[in-house]
Amino acid sequence: MKELKTITDEVLNMFGISDISKLRNELMECVLCFKADKYIKYCEIIENDLSIDYLKKIYQYYQADRKNLKQDYTPESLSTLISLFSLQNDVSEICDMCAGTGELTIQQWVQNPSIIVDCQEIDKNVIPYLLFNLAVRNIQGVVRHMDILSNDIFNVYILKKGDQFATVHKQPSL
Repeated sequence: MKELKTITDEVLNMFGISDISKLRNELMECVLCFKADKYIKYCEIIENDLSIDYLKKIYQYYQADRKNLKQDYTPESLSTLISLFSLQNDVSEICDMCAGTGELTIQQWVQNPSIIVDCQEIDKNVIPYLLFNLAVRNIQGVVRHMDILSNDIFNVYILKKGDQFATVHKQPSL
């Protein structure tokens, strides 16, 4: 497995940037403009291992606000364990509240690639990572940029399964 620094450098190079703070904008443009060539290149960078959330590792290490917001994301081992529990109930749809980059959703997808997801996340900075993660895995569903406590919805993104990658459509503001 490649080291995080190597993967990060290759992802930044893929988008033609050197500043990690610009990555979220590049990811958002990629998903909204359906840049399939970027998805293909990303799969090459991670050696086609879509069972691991490499973008979570990048975000958490370089961009998460661990000091002020206490942003620490769900460990892969815990996500895997939770996803195994859902197998017992034959789950075909999931709601991932506080989805972050989508680690739990990804582990659910590993167990059942045909799941339909409803991901909810308040942090606008992580939304592009989440959308990219879902689209590159061809996951169908909805991502709500929202405050789950007040139920305020800021943006809604619909993901539609494609031949290889999902398309992402931003819904008009409410």
